[in-house]
Amino acid sequence: MAKKLFVGVDIGGTNIKSALVENGKIKKKRKLPTKANLGPEKVIAQIKSAIKPFITKVSGIGIGIAGIIDSQKGIVRFSPNFSEWHNIKLVKALKKEFNKPVRIINDVNAICLGEWQYGAAKGYKNVFLFTLGTGVGGAAICEGQPLFGANGFSGEFGHSVIKFNGPKCSCGNYGCLERYVGAKYIVANAKRKMRKKSTSLKHYKKLT
Repeated sequence: MAKKLFVGVDIGGTNIKSALVENGKIKKKRKLPTKANLGPEKVIAQIKSAIKPFITKVSGIGIGIAGIIDSQKGIVRFSPNFSEWHNIKLVKALKKEFNKPVRIINDVNAICLGEWQYGAAKGYKNVFLFTLGTGVGGAAICEGQPLFGANGFSGEFGHSVIKFNGPKCSCGNYGCLERYVGAKYIVANAKRKMRKKSTSLKHYKKLT
C-alpha cells in the first residue's frame, strides 16, 4: 500500500509553520513570521507560500488556527490573533489555489488529536492538553472521544474573564486570562516595565 503524504499548517499569531507529513512523522518543515497586522489577504498569501514547497505529491492539506472555526464549512468565524478575520472562507481559497482536499480545525484541538494519535497521549482514553504560546488554550479527549464542543471552542479558556475591569484583549473582551499570561502580553508588559525602571538588559527591544 502506497504511503500518503500530507501538508500540515499551524497558523499562529507569531509564525506560520508548515510541514510535509508521512504517517504522522514530519519529513520537512518551514516557518514564516506572520504578518498578522496586514489583513486577511496578506496572511492567506503567506499560508499559500508556506504550503507550495510541499504540494506536489500530497493527498491533502490540514490547517490549524486559533479561534472559532466552522470545520464543516471551512470558515474561520473569528480568530483572536487576527483582528480582521471574520467569516474568512479559508478552505475555499486554498482548494482553489491547490486543487487538493483541505480540512481546518481549531489549532489546540489539532494538537490534542495529534498527540492522542501519534504522540505522548497515544493509547490513553482521557487526555487534557494545555497550550501557552501567543495565546492560551486547552483541549480534551474524554473516554476515547474528542471533547471539542459544538463549535470546536470548548477549550478556549484563555478568553475566560478573570478580571472584569482588566485590560482589553485581542478578542475584544476585557480581563481575559490570555491578556495576563499569553506570550505577546508578557513580552509587552516586560518591555513597558523596563522602560520605566533601570535594567541590565541593553537590547530589550529585541525581547520576543
